[in-house]
Amino acid sequence: MSIEYLSERKSNVSRVESLDAAKIHPQLGLAKNEQEILYEARTGFVSKDMGESRMLFESFYSWMRKHSDSVMAPRTGHIGGTWEAIMLGGGGPVAFNRGVLELGLGYPLLFDTNMTPDIKTGRGDNLYYPGTVLGNNGQLVELEQFTLQNGKFLPPTRPDIYSPFVATKINGVPTAINYIHRSRLKNLTGRTYVSDVLWRNWGQVETYLRIIFKRALLGETPYESTVHVQKAVDRWVGADGVVSDARFFITERGLERNNKCYDWDEFVDLIKLNVYISSHPETMPDLIEKVKDGIPLMSKEFLILCLALLDTDFVSGAKSQGKINPHFHWGGFQMAGLGKDRGYFQNSVATIRALMQDIRIGSNEPPLPIAYTLMPAGIFLLLPHLSAITETDAINNLLNEVTKEPEGKVSKTKTMEYIKKIVNEWLAKGSDKKLSKEFISRFSKYNHPMKNIPTETKLFIPEPFYGLSIQQLIITAGYLKEALNEH
Repeated sequence: MSIEYLSERKSNVSRVESLDAAKIHPQLGLAKNEQEILYEARTGFVSKDMGESRMLFESFYSWMRKHSDSVMAPRTGHIGGTWEAIMLGGGGPVAFNRGVLELGLGYPLLFDTNMTPDIKTGRGDNLYYPGTVLGNNGQLVELEQFTLQNGKFLPPTRPDIYSPFVATKINGVPTAINYIHRSRLKNLTGRTYVSDVLWRNWGQVETYLRIIFKRALLGETPYESTVHVQKAVDRWVGADGVVSDARFFITERGLERNNKCYDWDEFVDLIKLNVYISSHPETMPDLIEKVKDGIPLMSKEFLILCLALLDTDFVSGAKSQGKINPHFHWGGFQMAGLGKDRGYFQNSVATIRALMQDIRIGSNEPPLPIAYTLMPAGIFLLLPHLSAITETDAINNLLNEVTKEPEGKVSKTKTMEYIKKIVNEWLAKGSDKKLSKEFISRFSKYNHPMKNIPTETKLFIPEPFYGLSIQQLIITAGYLKEALNEH
């Protein structure tokens, strides 16, 4: 069975007429009833994870496809050379992007404000590799890098630097590396960049920022006000691309950092300049000179919230209707699912909720509460390639055993114990020896995501995949990641 067969499968899942989490979440197995999700969203923001749901993949797929005229969830990767490998059928630990895109369940929404990687320390983006491209023969090519220092483009002073402010040289002319990446990813279907979304909606983004800043000034002390602002703006980047903590503090006139004062309009204009440069990388070599004393950077929590408030999961003019905005979002292992890698999003929820409360209280027309609906893209790491017969047989056998989980009253803990036992038994039979180098690279910490590109690129969906819940699939992928990590 190939990927096209999915569209022929039947399901009893019904279409909802209102894009309202109060109606949708009970259907997806994320709430017992409408009253439960209404109560959970009473503070303005709640996150729900499909990794907790017992909804079968077949039913989930059917639901998403039935609503594809209005819902198309973002898969938020990062800009960088790894997408070139993904487009060729590889990607190692982020190969799950292929399943989301090829099944028509989402589109690539790329954060283009990441950091270049530092291989030695692990800092920066060591998954998507901004600044690296694939050569004609599939070899890794690291672009020569320069940043503005003392009015000249010179080699950077450290490896992990802010990618929008990094240049390479084309025929001796400084050119933003993100401009190079955008050019090379022009055939990535549906690609969108976060900075473009922010720039197109800057009026709305600025309104949110100003509401938060105004609310911050209600703090009883300057310190309290400063901490409040830093929930939305938490770092500072220099023209040389070096990022540091914001380290500003609130004064009567605005903010002060390194003995330089900014009024609120100047502060907002600097944030706007960063969004413009990121969205228009061809302008970076000329505009970077305006940075001078650096630029404040919006926090990941504020950006995560903006992606929901700006309806990045809705298409064709669709809007959330009803009582709760059900923002749909495909997350990687660190964002969605049940693995031990998950955490950064969950640790950010309190800050996101606080920002949302500011915006709702300070808005003339408060946005709907948000139920951030996370979907674990990691389930697609389980998909083998069509022509890899021994691999497909091995994965088919593994998933078949998972489907035999005893029926009756189940719990997440019991499901995890059962699947861990199944994975260990499967490995004890030497099943990992039947897996291709590319498949192993998805789970092993020793493989570069831009290497091990397969010759066969068509994915195969084993029959038992359809009959497993999202919870069972992500737990299986998580235990495979744990077991194959040292391969």
